[in-house]
Amino acid sequence: MRFSIRRGACSFPAAAFFALCLLTWHTACQSRVTVSDAARGAAPESVLVLSFQNMAARYPAEPAVRSPISGKVFPIGPVSDEAVSFLTDYVVAALEDRNEFSVISPGQARAVLSQMSLENEDLVPDRQAIVNIGSALSADAVLAGFVYRFKDRVGTAYGVDSPASVAFDLHLIQIPAGRIVWSAGVDDTQLSLSEDLFQVGKFIERKGRWVTAPDMARQALDAAFADFP
Repeated sequence: MRFSIRRGACSFPAAAFFALCLLTWHTACQSRVTVSDAARGAAPESVLVLSFQNMAARYPAEPAVRSPISGKVFPIGPVSDEAVSFLTDYVVAALEDRNEFSVISPGQARAVLSQMSLENEDLVPDRQAIVNIGSALSADAVLAGFVYRFKDRVGTAYGVDSPASVAFDLHLIQIPAGRIVWSAGVDDTQLSLSEDLFQVGKFIERKGRWVTAPDMARQALDAAFADFP
């Protein structure tokens, strides 16, 4: 019995394959999602979730864009309005399921955003603007997200012409201090096992299939929120 991985000429006997899994599992599982909570403070009682900012739409001519909060550079790619809504809705639902604090929805921030001329202008809310929005709505913390790339696969679960690729980051900012108490960054493009042996863990998790961009984002967000305050 042999395992064959499409989009490459690599083929492994089963025993060698699973030995490789054991050797590389730890590295593979941490290769694309990063979480930081160095400045974590008291747990918030209320969290305002802002709609994700579509950085690709704001900077369409740029090959890469720096995060307005962390300063990390992300390569730009296509991002649809549907992708922005999907990410925002998933984050709101994930936080509401925790039942640890009250969640203030993005809709409640729209009036404040409009007054600050951020909603329809070619401006991105920086940390101070986020603090102002959170203070106006009496939130203990604000969760702000920025999406740089959300490209779905071209093909099927068993063979693709182009794989899924996503990049976004999230930052929980304490109000009114403006401290970042938690951050998560995701920058992932699915590769075949023959292209990147360090993705063995993800290959197993994804059952050897080519995932969609929403599936990739869900997996990354679930992993990131496992360490949320």
